[in-house]
Amino acid sequence: MVVDDTLCFRFLRADFARVAAESGRQSVLLVLGTPLEEARSRIAENARHPARGGIVPAVLERHLATFEWPGADEAHRVIPDPAGLDAWLVEEVDRW
Repeated sequence: MVVDDTLCFRFLRADFARVAAESGRQSVLLVLGTPLEEARSRIAENARHPARGGIVPAVLERHLATFEWPGADEAHRVIPDPAGLDAWLVEEVDRW
């Protein structure tokens, strides 16, 4: 199962890891390396031409200031280029 969520706080990630473990599955957090300027640009573009629900820049900045990055004790993988996500998903599906 893939859950698309920000999971910005450790306690939120811990809840998903617990549910996965209770189901006999492993939880792996993917950290996508979207450059901050790209995120800011997308927010501005969506404000000009709404294609989905959005957030105001101040919300993003507050989020960035409080984000809890995964620790070494949390199963996670950093995907520096979001284009690499598809390849990772294919590898994981093959393992199932």
